[in-house]
Amino acid sequence: MSIIKFKIREDLYNSAPHPVTSKKNIPAWYKDMGQYINKTNKCPLDNGKHNLTMKSCIPIRDVLVSGYTLLLPADLLIEITDEGLQVQWKDTTENFVGSHSIKQIKGSPLEKMTSSNSILKINNPWRIYTKAGYSCHFTTPAYHDLPFEILPGIVDTDGIHEVNFPIIWKSDNKQVLMKKGLPMVQIYPFKRESWKSEVIVEPEIAEIKKQKNFNSYIGHWYRDFVHKKKSYK
Repeated sequence: MSIIKFKIREDLYNSAPHPVTSKKNIPAWYKDMGQYINKTNKCPLDNGKHNLTMKSCIPIRDVLVSGYTLLLPADLLIEITDEGLQVQWKDTTENFVGSHSIKQIKGSPLEKMTSSNSILKINNPWRIYTKAGYSCHFTTPAYHDLPFEILPGIVDTDGIHEVNFPIIWKSDNKQVLMKKGLPMVQIYPFKRESWKSEVIVEPEIAEIKKQKNFNSYIGHWYRDFVHKKKSYK
């Protein structure tokens, strides 16, 4: 079993919410959603039409429950003013935020996405360690309704352990209070490997056979015959 370690200063250990497995931060809307469009007919098909909601999609569930989630270390009030984003942390003397100039993303699609004239950066209090040969993919928590978007990136956490997170502020609200413990960053650790791609023609008969097999188990074929369990503790 591979291990990821999160380390923090002693004086912050009891105040900052600890990282959790992502399955402990599944969005409420997803938990509340049923698997069937027609709730009285619990079958993949209803009068010949698809009767499954996105909750039956195993790849979506996998991305929600995989990896680890870092949580906002304290209440954070964001205000949009003529001078840019104003940041105020509540109930802490620690400053967990920095900024980048908007000029650093000039000419990129990110420039159109932000509702501010500056780029905030969350100064992550946790140091992240993986063993040799392992890296981490950092991104916005999947399928959470958040007023910001993390700029995704991959860091070789077997060599550098301080990882901070630039964010694009998306909300147009003049004032937003984000509560301590809000899902902030999702982490997918992975082993670095060398890859080589191949492009080949698949025999038509194999594709037809595969499609017939899929149609025989429509709705649950992937779940029952393809999906492999992942474990994060």
